Parts: sequence; structure tokens; C-alpha cells
Amino acid sequence: DQLETFAGPLVTFNGARFDLPILDRWFQDVLDRELVVAHHYDLMAEIVKIAGHRISLDNLCLNTLGKEKLKWDHQRNAEVWATEPQLLIDYNKVDVDLTYEIFMRVLRGEPLFLGDSTVTLPKP
Repeated sequence: DQLETFAGPLVTFNGARFDLPILDRWFQDVLDRELVVAHHYDLMAEIVKIAGHRISLDNLCLNTLGKEKLKWDHQRNAEVWATEPQLLIDYNKVDVDLTYEIFMRVLRGEPLFLGDSTVTLPKP
């Protein structure tokens, strides 16, 4: 219910193709209702609109912020969640923090460096 009434944008990196479909499936399977997001701002989608190609969050952050994501084997997600969930939480927290830093650059009108080009994304 909070997502439906949240006035600001829900900011993701590739969320339209990854996060939101997974969350929607969970909402339908577990809560028996669809996920409703009033305003979604997908950084990846905005980059593709301007640059014409995709870039990983890791490469974007390395080029723009000089920071890298944690190394991770996604094939172990279920195992790690069952045995050491804090490791998966820590990994995702770094992703969220990096996404936040990139979005703050967008709000300030600062460029993002893709390696082969530079883009300035529109504010939501």
C-alpha cells in the first residue's frame, strides 16, 4: 500500500526488466494482488533512451563514482539466503547505495560517465 501512495519516484537500475517483475510475481503469489507503483524512474531505461545501449551498474559506478559493486555469484542466491541471509542483504545494500548516489547526480544535473560516452539524464 505504501508504494501505491508514495508521491516520489521509485528509483531502480534496470527495475523495469528485473526488480519490478520479480516483485510483481511475489505480490501475486503471496499477497494475491498486483504490485502497483505510482511513479517509477528506471536509470537504465533512461540511459538507453539517450545513449542507445545498456551498461551494467558496476561499470556505470566505476566510470562515474570510482566505486565497484561487491563481487557476487548470483547462482548461489537461494543457498546464501537460506544459510547466511545477511551476506545477500549486504550485497543488495551496496547496490541500493550506489543507485542512490547515481540518482543524486541525476537530480543535481550532473553527467554520468559510460566509458564510451557521457549522458545527463532528465530529472523525474
